[in-house]
Amino acid sequence: MADDSNQATVLRPVIKICACHNQGMCVRIDENDADDSGARFNILSCVCQNGFTGTFCEADLDACEENFQPCYPGVQCIDLKPPANESGFVCGPCPDGLTGGGVECTGNGWQSPSPLASPPTLLDRSRCF
Repeated sequence: MADDSNQATVLRPVIKICACHNQGMCVRIDENDADDSGARFNILSCVCQNGFTGTFCEADLDACEENFQPCYPGVQCIDLKPPANESGFVCGPCPDGLTGGGVECTGNGWQSPSPLASPPTLLDRSRCF
């Protein structure tokens, strides 16, 4: 469309797409971006609420995986639902004969190995060939 002096105005809107799930907050990827890249569609980045992860906050954060299965060996790790964050897990009960909160179990002269210690190794030389 031209005006009386043959000057034309072109409207080129930039559409910013927010694809965040689970109440994630949309943010520009680069705050210094002046939208002069020529792109007409910009997909915004997401800042996720506690308990969610993924590019678009689409996945439930698994606190058991995030903490490298923190429970005592053989004890079930239970991931808590959002809005729990990285500390959002509970461990099941200790095995029979042991006591504790599930992360560490003690009893019968046995104690949870230190996270820095190597696991005990058993060697039965009678089975070596």
